Amino acid sequence: MINRGIAVKIDNPDVNGDGEILFAGRNLMMGYLGKPEKTAETFTADGWLKSGDIGRLDSAGFLLITGRIKGSTFLFKVF
Repeated sequence: MINRGIAVKIDNPDVNGDGEILFAGRNLMMGYLGKPEKTAETFTADGWLKSGDIGRLDSAGFLLITGRIKGSTFLFKVF
């Protein structure tokens, strides 16, 4: 799903459609400056930002946040 320059996808969804919420877009950071190991743990190999949140997209394309990945510290804000 793409909305206002942000692409959203659900990584490894379970039978209910819940999986890690991933983001991509020009307005997201591209990585951690001078910290390749931190960048590698925060982004997928193809450049998607791993939010640390669990969720799913409903039939209308709305993002539903249903949980957190244990130990994850990233949190996003939606305006």
